[in-house]
Amino acid sequence: MGDAGGVSGGRGFVSFAAGAGLAACDRLLVCEGRDPLDEDAAAAAAAEVLFWWAVADDARGRAGDSLGLALRFARDCAAHRRVTTVRVEGLGYPLTYPLRYDPRLAWRPTGEIAPGARALEPGKSGKPKPPDAEGPRQRDAYDETLAGREVRSTVVLVRELLGEWSRD
Repeated sequence: MGDAGGVSGGRGFVSFAAGAGLAACDRLLVCEGRDPLDEDAAAAAAAEVLFWWAVADDARGRAGDSLGLALRFARDCAAHRRVTTVRVEGLGYPLTYPLRYDPRLAWRPTGEIAPGARALEPGKSGKPKPPDAEGPRQRDAYDETLAGREVRSTVVLVRELLGEWSRD
């Protein structure tokens, strides 16, 4: 067995991490397709997607776009607290009877993430302590890009990125 390019990076390693991330994306999409929604399994799969995305992104040199910053903030929080919640969406399609609302996993607004998430821990000034120098930019990107939105749509986007990276 090879080392898939080594732990420090390389194309083989990126492909390995992207492949693991794709499998996590698929697990989340399967969880979200179940009725009733298994919130714990879906939340675990969402956290796994964040972790594998970050591993692949780090090996590629870190994305600095708003989605990349938002995903990194979510990953930093997910390491210590749940960053997802269940939200009831509108009616599902195709219509089935009896009619029901579709519960979906959504990204929590930062004010609803439980204390203890490293990215939100207060520093000496009493303000949230950033996980690194990009902390405030990451939090802002999370608030603007992910907070309150459906996890599934984010994972579909991440799945496309990971698919590209797995072929690089």
